[in-house]
Amino acid sequence: MRLKSASALMQVRDTDRPEASDCVLVNYDPALLRRYETQFIDQDLAYYYLSRQPAGHALASHQLYTDEESVRRPYYQEFLRHYDIFYSIRGVFYNGERRRALISFQRPRRSGPFSY
Repeated sequence: MRLKSASALMQVRDTDRPEASDCVLVNYDPALLRRYETQFIDQDLAYYYLSRQPAGHALASHQLYTDEESVRRPYYQEFLRHYDIFYSIRGVFYNGERRRALISFQRPRRSGPFSY
């Protein structure tokens, strides 16, 4: 499978101590991740959904809302749009009691949605 993503993130998050999380970023500004963690994580429906799923579960952003719904969301208008991120596909590869491991790939709108 070839994803043709513009950026990628793999994160192991300590649910009790988010500051202790580890991540690997590819074409992803660390400042973007900090801004996401401090200002926008609570608006991210995909993260909320995946954080409650078992390992092996995946979700493409267009499965949650249409393009038209997406552009109206404050999360897109105030955050994603400024970084040219429109579509994402994410997966859970570990979801334990205190730690969660997710992987995410992002691309701009002009690249079209991910499929799997």
